[in-house]
Amino acid sequence: MKKFILVAIMAIMGLQSQAQIVSSRSAMVQQEEKRGWNTLAFEYLPTTFSPDLTGWSANMHGFAFTWMNAISLTPKVPIYLEPGVGLEYLHSTNKLTSSVDMHYNMFSVKIPLNFIYNFQIPNTRINIAPYAGLRFRINAIGEFSFDGNSKGKDKYNAFDKDDMGSDTFNRFNMGWQIGAKFRFANFFLGVAYGTDFNNLSDHNTLSEGQFSIGVAF
Repeated sequence: MKKFILVAIMAIMGLQSQAQIVSSRSAMVQQEEKRGWNTLAFEYLPTTFSPDLTGWSANMHGFAFTWMNAISLTPKVPIYLEPGVGLEYLHSTNKLTSSVDMHYNMFSVKIPLNFIYNFQIPNTRINIAPYAGLRFRINAIGEFSFDGNSKGKDKYNAFDKDDMGSDTFNRFNMGWQIGAKFRFANFFLGVAYGTDFNNLSDHNTLSEGQFSIGVAF
């Protein structure tokens, strides 16, 4: 009987100790998250390309890999500044005539800057983080190419005035975006939408959706 009581006491003490360890680890994780975190994300970018003069729009598809760092602005309120940097690729294919297809490819460096309010569901590691901010894009490579174009060049540099004339693309764009991230422990899903303040060229605008998946650390 004494041995049974002793084993029961030791088991209770072990459970209490395990609970304290789990609670301590949870508190440490929450404290680290309050200071901020990093994320790495893969993003799918459904984009609309709209030339102002012609009135038509083209659907583009894009992908990006982005790193971001959420920095706490105050210990009392879960508001964070989130700068980042990423590599972005956009592509579209459009049929101009029955025999001519137009392809567009653009590579850019994107620099988002968001303000986040992070809401954590109590006693969980589930976080909901709506945000709004600015996005900067440095356009490095842009090219139009044509299949079946017997009347002109097959390729046009989007940043060359000799090729594009008044529709020459800008190397730099700035815009706004709003969105939200849903974080489950070290994984997250995100959704966002934004447009540019300045046009991609004098007659062309971009509006961009964003669906992301990634890890937080």
